[in-house]
Amino acid sequence: MRDHASLDLLADADQLTQPPSPLGARATLLGAVGAIPQSQEPVAEAPAHGGSVADALRVAYRRWLVGIAVRDLSGLAGMESVAAWLSDLADATLEAALAIARHEVGESAFTCRLAIIGMGKCGGRELNYISDVDVIFVAEAADGCDESDALRAASLLAAGLMRVCSEVTAEGSIWEVDAALRPEGKQGALVRTLPSHLGYYERWASTWEFQALLKARFCAGDADLGTRYMDAISPMVWKAADRPDFVADVQSMRKRVEDHIPADIAEREIKLGPGGLRDVEFSVQLLQLVHGRGDVMLRSATTLVALEALATWGYVGRGDAAYNCVDCDEHTRFPKMTRSYGFSRVPSGCEVNRFANSSTNGNHTSVKFVACTRNSSTGRCWPPSRAWKPEKHDCPFRRLKSDLRLSGIPTQPGPFATCRR
Repeated sequence: MRDHASLDLLADADQLTQPPSPLGARATLLGAVGAIPQSQEPVAEAPAHGGSVADALRVAYRRWLVGIAVRDLSGLAGMESVAAWLSDLADATLEAALAIARHEVGESAFTCRLAIIGMGKCGGRELNYISDVDVIFVAEAADGCDESDALRAASLLAAGLMRVCSEVTAEGSIWEVDAALRPEGKQGALVRTLPSHLGYYERWASTWEFQALLKARFCAGDADLGTRYMDAISPMVWKAADRPDFVADVQSMRKRVEDHIPADIAEREIKLGPGGLRDVEFSVQLLQLVHGRGDVMLRSATTLVALEALATWGYVGRGDAAYNCVDCDEHTRFPKMTRSYGFSRVPSGCEVNRFANSSTNGNHTSVKFVACTRNSSTGRCWPPSRAWKPEKHDCPFRRLKSDLRLSGIPTQPGPFATCRR
């Protein structure tokens, strides 16, 4: 490890027992790029000792990441806490990258206000070590500035931020920033004003886009603009279930995802395949959109929190809620920093055993595995049968019909929700 400060952290038991602070991450990363954390619009400055601010950001990011990983690997925190800390670190990284972009754009950067809305795992505070960061950009003109000029400056800031995070420097890269969930996708403008966003969602948006907005969360940039975006978008999200063919639209999108999975790995694809992670997420989100219209207790952007709420208040049975996020496998892949959502081969007994242990939460296991047999003399694991495949979750999404009155989704709340009301 080249960074001696990270080694100092490993030896500081008192510091490691304290959870990482979101404000601490923001202040640390902004300070690393020479910006003033207390400023409303922090601007990076070139390091006095030479080098680049992009490299300085990477060093500070990895130092904070090591602290999270050590707490994770030493058992000081569960997966949910680690995912939240990684999301807080992503917020701080976006803030620092925006400060660098302001430095590069110059004076025109102050003709606009730019808010960064986290989407997907970032928005749901469910990031793992190797996730991309999904975002949407919303901008407006600063007081007394022309809107066209402001949007040009905001587009330069957004593009600069994305490049700062993804480009490879002497200190490597951080992660990709993906803005493909914006209105009109990759064909649409990178940055829009708030009225432009609202106009699109009112007239043109598909059902899946409102489903994606369940995860939306302000994470960096102008807090006032970000809050106004969230306040304006939220009522639209909770009206999505009133759209014609709502359930059919959601299921059609799910089928499109499945159709892109190669047939030879579909049964071992634990993220996108039938009965995998996406089925559970789609089930939870569909139930949220239906019942969240009248029950604010279900409106969490975090899948596991929402699933627990659905079970607590009687919208799903405890059997359907006995699910632990199989994304924990990506956390166990931290040493290699590789991304994988399934097995393209028959895994070794050790790999199966490791994955099974990482996917267990109390008495509930999200994916069931053939146990490996360890040879006591050699210490090696015999591989499981060639017929190995994960036994995936039988989630409610597979049992839904287009008509909610005939589906597995109850149109009336369960007894716990009725009692609470």
